[in-house]
Amino acid sequence: MRYLCCILLFFGIAVCGNGSSSICSSTAKQKTIKDSLHIGKTKVDVLLLLEEKPSISDQIWGDGGICPVMVIKRSTIVLNRKDPVWLPYAMFNDVVNPRTAHIRSNNGSIVLIINGGDASTAYELTIEIKDGCVVSRRIKSTEMNFGEETTYHYSCNESEQE
Repeated sequence: MRYLCCILLFFGIAVCGNGSSSICSSTAKQKTIKDSLHIGKTKVDVLLLLEEKPSISDQIWGDGGICPVMVIKRSTIVLNRKDPVWLPYAMFNDVVNPRTAHIRSNNGSIVLIINGGDASTAYELTIEIKDGCVVSRRIKSTEMNFGEETTYHYSCNESEQE
């Protein structure tokens, strides 16, 4: 199947996750989503770099088997223009077609909310950051009643590791 997909991409056709085929561009398009927020004395900046890819799976949030999809190629969250927040790869490896990203403050935490997908594939991804560390990831369907949550437990402050 991998060789078939590569050959089809050469001709501008990609096999989508649901087994159907669709005309796709073989050249990658890029897009960015940005947001900023001042929380007290802390400035929070978020930047998501998106890249167009052929559909990669029908078992992924935001993909209805439509070709092509936008994937998050790189994500950056920076506090006060100098302190990056480390984001595990798993934050975004199962979501495609993000549409918006917003930052909110909630009880001393920074909350990044990403909305993506469309219609029955629509989702809301919420990432909570406290003291510069990701503490939780929640994703839910905005059209149906299901979702999942991951909680992270680790020491990310250097003073705690000593």
